[in-house]
Amino acid sequence: MGPPFVDIYACYDLLEALRAQDLLESQGILCRLRDLSSSALPLTIGKFGERRIAVPHQTVIQAKQLLGKAIADGYLSTDGNFCGARVDEGEAA
Repeated sequence: MGPPFVDIYACYDLLEALRAQDLLESQGILCRLRDLSSSALPLTIGKFGERRIAVPHQTVIQAKQLLGKAIADGYLSTDGNFCGARVDEGEAA
């Protein structure tokens, strides 16, 4: 079993989530994209289309710094938001 993953970023646009995931992985940070959408339709209204980025606990600070810089640089939009440190239940020891 690997390290516990922590949700660090949430957004409602799939392409935005994929950009964030690609950025982190290109910097050597393992991450998971969690799709919390609750509809078969491609809804992006409110929490119906929420996607979250989760990283191992030990990389939270570095990952948040990278995403923050990407937002400041305009690579990511300002529509997403940072999450608290919630451990992914499937990865808890």
